[in-house]
Amino acid sequence: MSETLFFKCAKANPSLQIKSCKSAEFRQFGRVHDFKFPKIKEYLSTLPMPSQLGGETYIPEDHDLEKYVDECHYIRANLFGQVPCQIGSYVGQAYKLNALEYHKCSEILILTEAAVLLLASIWDLDNFTLNTSKMQAFFVEADSCIELYNTTLHFSPLAVTSRGIRQAVVQQQGTNTPKTEATQIVCPEDELLLERNKWVICHEEASFLTDAGAKVGLIGENLSLVQVKD
Repeated sequence: MSETLFFKCAKANPSLQIKSCKSAEFRQFGRVHDFKFPKIKEYLSTLPMPSQLGGETYIPEDHDLEKYVDECHYIRANLFGQVPCQIGSYVGQAYKLNALEYHKCSEILILTEAAVLLLASIWDLDNFTLNTSKMQAFFVEADSCIELYNTTLHFSPLAVTSRGIRQAVVQQQGTNTPKTEATQIVCPEDELLLERNKWVICHEEASFLTDAGAKVGLIGENLSLVQVKD
C-alpha cells in the first residue's frame, strides 16, 4: 500500500520530483533505521490532530513518553549514543515548506504516517540564503524511523494524506526551546539563531516566523504538497 501511496503522491506533485528515502540520493541527508517503536506509535495515535490545514502542535520534550521505558532507553542509549537528549511529540497538517532549520546534532523522527521531507544541505547555502529550486523531496513510509544529519536543512514533514503527521522527535537536550540569553551578533550565522540549537531561515510568506524574529533567507517558490487519498 505504501508503494501505491508513493506513486499517487509523486503523480499529484510532479514538480517536486519526489524520491524515496530509501534511494541513494537520500544518503547525504540521513539514514533509515530498522527499529520499530510500537508503544510510542500507540501513544502518538492518541494525540489530537489540528483540524485546519497547516496547523501544528509540537512539544520539544513530551514527558508522557517517559512511561515507555524500554523504547525510550533504546533511543537514548543506542540511537543517541548515551548523551543527553529529549524525546518530543509533533502532530500537524503541514503542507508548505515555509522555512528551513538546522541543528548542531542529528534529529531522529519516528513517524506513524506517510510524509514528504523537503531537504537541502548546509553546503547549498549562499551567504545564508537558499533558492528553493535546490530543495529535494523524499517520501517516507508510515511507521518509519528516520535520522537527519546535522548538516541537513529541514522543517516540518509535509502530510501526504488528510490524516496528517504524528511523530516523535529526538534531539539534543534543550533544542527548540527558548534561548536562555540574548544572542551576541558576531557573524551572520548568529542572526539565524531563533531558539536554542535552532538556526532558521524562512520564506517571506511565513509571517508567523518573521513575527517571531526569523530571518528571511528562502528565495523562490514556497514549495507545497498536494495531499492524496490512500
